[in-house]
Amino acid sequence: MEGKTPIAQVGEVSDDSPAARAGLEVGDMVLKFGTVEYSPSAGNLIQIIGKVVADSEGKSVPLFVRRHAGGGVYQTKKLAIVPQKWKGRGLVGYHCPLFPPFLMLTCHNRCFLGPYKG
Repeated sequence: MEGKTPIAQVGEVSDDSPAARAGLEVGDMVLKFGTVEYSPSAGNLIQIIGKVVADSEGKSVPLFVRRHAGGGVYQTKKLAIVPQKWKGRGLVGYHCPLFPPFLMLTCHNRCFLGPYKG
């Protein structure tokens, strides 16, 4: 996963959400969500990842993130998220602020995933 272009950065994780249970943390950079990762020819990541989330309700989806470990060091972590209904909105429960220059995926009407050039 080294050298992979992140598709989003996690800006908020809701308490007791599928994202919190998966171990997602604020600041994590999403490298791969299920089979979806950045590619110049990936197409509409909003629709692609939205479909992965919807089609995976109740199933474990592998998720690779790049996490800051301190001192300028980053580690790649493999997590697993289970999209499912919970007390909050949507199926995953995390918020990813828009990563310029691309619009990204809506996970619960606020989460965006898409290619990042950073």
